[in-house]
Parts: sequence; structure tokens; C-alpha cells
Amino acid sequence: PGHGDFIAEVARALDALDAVVLVVSAVEGVQPQTRRLARAIRAAGLPLIVFINKIDRLGARGEPLLDDIREKLGLRVVALNRPDGLGDRAASVTPVDRTAPAWRAALTDLLAEASERVIEEYERTGGEPSAAFLDAELRRQVANREVSPAFFGSAITGAGVDALLAGVEEWLPPAVGD
Repeated sequence: PGHGDFIAEVARALDALDAVVLVVSAVEGVQPQTRRLARAIRAAGLPLIVFINKIDRLGARGEPLLDDIREKLGLRVVALNRPDGLGDRAASVTPVDRTAPAWRAALTDLLAEASERVIEEYERTGGEPSAAFLDAELRRQVANREVSPAFFGSAITGAGVDALLAGVEEWLPPAVGD
């Protein structure tokens, strides 16, 4: 319930959560209620994943929307899939190639912004931190609310939903408490 009329109810419910999936429309983008929700999530100290929904709708945006999320919400996000055919009913997603040198370099830079450990590992390995190290560090930074994975998809067509669910399991910390 990201509609502006439900913001107060959502903010109160955050106390019962271990983590959050923040849904942002690929068409409408970051709206005032999105900003309020992001502030409430941050205040509650919850790790989050961003789901960029409606990639199948006319006017859907990809990378520029990630830039808006970074700028307007102050989130350090890393996309773990890419939209294909934005704005088309047949839009789909492709997982990022986590072995690609350019992607690994960008992830290393992002993670190094919040962790000396990444810089030390980078220097120790001659600029080639292992995939296992990067995955563990990403998981740690997500748990510490320093970075947020982002997934593109469409709830209506189901594109990217499986990737989102797998991402919740892989990247968010396990539930604690009762």
C-alpha cells in the first residue's frame, strides 16, 4: 500500500517487519509518498530491496530511474537484473552477469564506499576480489542498511517476480524474533 492515503498505516506496521521490499513504479518513479516511506524505513532501521515495477507499461524507465532512486531517496542501490523491452507488454528481465569484469568493478566500487574491508581485499588480491567475497560483503552491507539490491519486473505479467523472491531469500538477512 504505497498510496499516499496509507502512509501512516504502513509506517506503523514497520515495527513488525524484519525487512522491506520498497516498490517503485517504473513509470511514475519516485513520488512524495515514496520519499516518506523511504524515510520511515530508514528510521525503523530496516534493510530493504527495491522492486521497480511496471516495466511493461508505456513510459517505463530503467537506469535513469535507478539514478533518481539514488538521488531522491539517498539509497545506494545495485541492480541485480536488467529490463529488456521496457514499455512493452512482453517486457522481461535478464539477471546481471555477476562474473562480468565491468559489473564486478562497479560493485567493488560501490561496496568500498562503505567498507575499508573491501579496499583491503582489493589491494590484497591485486584488484580482483573473489565472487564469494563480494557476495558476502553485499549481504553484510544489505543487512547493515548500507546498500540495497534492486530488481526490475512487472507484478501484472510476472516478469522479474521470481528474481525478486529469490533476491529476498538470498540478500535480505534471515528473520529474527518470534
